Amino acid sequence: MNSAFKTNERWKKRWFTIGMILFILGTIDPLEGSPLLLTGSFLMARMKYLSKENYWKHYKLGALLIAIGFVSLHISSYLGGFGPDD
Repeated sequence: MNSAFKTNERWKKRWFTIGMILFILGTIDPLEGSPLLLTGSFLMARMKYLSKENYWKHYKLGALLIAIGFVSLHISSYLGGFGPDD
């Protein structure tokens, strides 16, 4: 096997791991960590796509759902959030 191909696969695994770490760090505080969640999810989906995995579409769907949640979370936060006004 070509050594450049092995190196490329190794970097894809590393970037996927970085995406997982960003995702986990973003779950600590979902509002302030939402950019980390979004970045990590799209990074994981992209690396699975580049690795030609069979289930990369599941990661893509998850990343899109996280993006929708990201937008709705920030819109509701901008509008005052949920709950009674004090």
